[in-house]
Amino acid sequence: MIDIFQYKILKSRLQFLPKDPHCKKTGYYTVRSLYLEDILGNSKFEKDSGILNRNKFRFRTYNNSTEFILLENKAKVGDLIHKKSLKITKELTTDLITDRNLLNATLKKVFPDLKYEISQKFYSPKVIIEYKREAYATLDQNNLRINFDKLINSTIDTSLFFKSSTPQKLITNSQNIVLEIKYTHYIPDHIKFLLSPLESSRISFSKYANSIK
Repeated sequence: MIDIFQYKILKSRLQFLPKDPHCKKTGYYTVRSLYLEDILGNSKFEKDSGILNRNKFRFRTYNNSTEFILLENKAKVGDLIHKKSLKITKELTTDLITDRNLLNATLKKVFPDLKYEISQKFYSPKVIIEYKREAYATLDQNNLRINFDKLINSTIDTSLFFKSSTPQKLITNSQNIVLEIKYTHYIPDHIKFLLSPLESSRISFSKYANSIK
């Protein structure tokens, strides 16, 4: 977590990196996710308890487009994260949101290696989370991405997933920004150097857990 002053310093240092092509003229794109939770609330419990190996399921759109919708499994194993995604239609997404039996049957079909876990837990829509993402990326085998996630807000009214706007419960305000650094193999030394003066310690920040709270 960084403040607005740290953000402005970092932004000025990272101007040599290309922006993510999804960023609009405004300099950011909108990420909206509908997270699923099981009947016992294990996703939040596992996060709060610090369990290292866990899974989350979600639907995701970018810039509120219904032409590109993903059904995703985000698996965390220790410090490593692996994502599996399937592009689906708006019509199927609507059916899955409203029919829990169809949702769980589809999850087992799309993610067969997690079939037993899905059968045991039984998932349903829980919360919508939306934020503005300013992203810098390098298009090479290391897949370095530096994201600034701003104005994170949420609602538990999952029927609003395809609405143009949603009621907002702010999780972070304009003065607090989540900095994410993602990479496949390593953080380049020059990026480490640019980040080193920040007086911020690494924290585990879950948009999902904070939204549920």
